[in-house]
Amino acid sequence: MEIAEEQGDTRQQGVVMGQLGTLAYVQGKLAEAEERYKEALALFQRINEPVSEAVFRHQLGMVYQDAEQWEAAEQAYRQAARLEEERGLLAGMNGASTDWNQLAQVCKYTGRKAEAEQWYSKALAAHQAADDRPGIARTLNNLAALLKDDPARLDEARGLAEEDLAILKTLDPAAAEIWTTYRILARIADQQGDSSRAADYRSKAERAYAPYAGGE
Repeated sequence: MEIAEEQGDTRQQGVVMGQLGTLAYVQGKLAEAEERYKEALALFQRINEPVSEAVFRHQLGMVYQDAEQWEAAEQAYRQAARLEEERGLLAGMNGASTDWNQLAQVCKYTGRKAEAEQWYSKALAAHQAADDRPGIARTLNNLAALLKDDPARLDEARGLAEEDLAILKTLDPAAAEIWTTYRILARIADQQGDSSRAADYRSKAERAYAPYAGGE
């Protein structure tokens, strides 16, 4: 940061400030993370770099979501998504679909399940259009998790989870975290009174999770 300031490199200052924000975030220092991200945001606004601005609005949304400041989180995600949509950035890690997924989570946590489903469906369409298989799988998982406790939609939730599972089996096992989908399927089987199938899915979840750090 000192070098970037000496050179008057505003962009590099913004990059480093964002990294400081992320360091604070992973340490659970949410107030400091918010401050750093806001500073990074201001620096990228100064040099008119809206894509980077969207990144840090998204990061602020994550901070607010962790702090359960739901309205602030929603506004941050909406602003990030708007900037990305305006530039045709819909799928991928820095696309609007990432913000739509987070908006769905905010709606879910605040009891607006119908709205959450709409955001997840919008994100899913963007991932499918871009053939973003990890994004498709992640969003199918989120949709299945959203619907799994609705007795009227258990078959639909199971179908989504099974579609997710089929994709996850083609991806890197560590990144896929396939055990989360097995757990959802186990929960659905429980709800449907199929204890044998639920036990089988739990066993598969345990076997899938065991090889990774902390799995024991």
